[in-house]
Amino acid sequence: MLSQEETLRFDRAMYRYWLWLEMSDQGTIWKETAKSTGSDDEDDDDNDDDEPEPVLCDSFLRLLSSLPSVELCEILDVGAFAEDTSLWSGKRSTAVSFVANADPAALAISLENGGFDAETMVYRNWEPVRRCIKDVLQSRQVEFDELDDKTPSAIVTAPVGAEDKCSRCESVGGLSLLGVNNMILLSGLLPVHERTWLLPGVLHRNREERKLITAHLSDTQNPISEKDIFREMVELDIASTVFDTYSEEHWSTDEWYCLACIKDLYRQRFLPWWRKTKESAHGATAQEDCWYGYNCRTMTHKNAHALKLNHLCKPTRGDQTSLDPAVVNAVLM
Repeated sequence: MLSQEETLRFDRAMYRYWLWLEMSDQGTIWKETAKSTGSDDEDDDDNDDDEPEPVLCDSFLRLLSSLPSVELCEILDVGAFAEDTSLWSGKRSTAVSFVANADPAALAISLENGGFDAETMVYRNWEPVRRCIKDVLQSRQVEFDELDDKTPSAIVTAPVGAEDKCSRCESVGGLSLLGVNNMILLSGLLPVHERTWLLPGVLHRNREERKLITAHLSDTQNPISEKDIFREMVELDIASTVFDTYSEEHWSTDEWYCLACIKDLYRQRFLPWWRKTKESAHGATAQEDCWYGYNCRTMTHKNAHALKLNHLCKPTRGDQTSLDPAVVNAVLM
């Protein structure tokens, strides 16, 4: 949580960033450029890529020059924060991240709704402003190396918990640690398509199962929160599942974990959690277990087989160990 002073700095920088994006979109911070006219411009449509980059108007440059260096650093910081959050929000539901200058209002709605909103990509002209701010700072003898050091801490100057350790592996995770209160961050750190790779055997190559998992975790009509998924997996009664070889390691909703340990949680409990969820939330009918379970190679290339039998089970024939997905993928490619 931000302190009172940090909140003031964040609000001040965010409102300026937001206002300048609006002004950029309206064209009020740019110099007017002369447009060529006449009958000799028949090929203008072919030369759109040659249009000069917009230039900031003198009045806006004077405004930038009038602000203290510390406040300019705050604006750079909040702009980087908005862009990083936009990238995170896009990665949450797609395999591709989009580089964009985010509209703060649309980005806030996107985060609140738990889904990626294309409206966060409406602005394109922040880069010239960012460069100009850096030019102003350099004219005040603030070097690039100093900017790299100053900008990330322009708003949050004394982060609480920077040296906190993961409750499981005891590595220093600081503000990157994940728990119930900030588990929403996992949606961008570990997208759905990456979670399927943590399933045992070759389940990640079962297209039909992968589609069901993706649809459930990305459902905007009946969304499930990251907090609920985490809580359900942690509180899962392992003894009541058929996966008796899975670790019964203690996990707690009161603890904080690094991303590597959260991935281990998924390796241990994502499969039994999904099987239980599939049966309870989606009313899946009981299917006969495939002999080869999650190691079945047939399900990776025959959809009919993948749909006919249950593969969310331990193998009873063939290799009964959980094959490493990376190794299996290399063999099958």
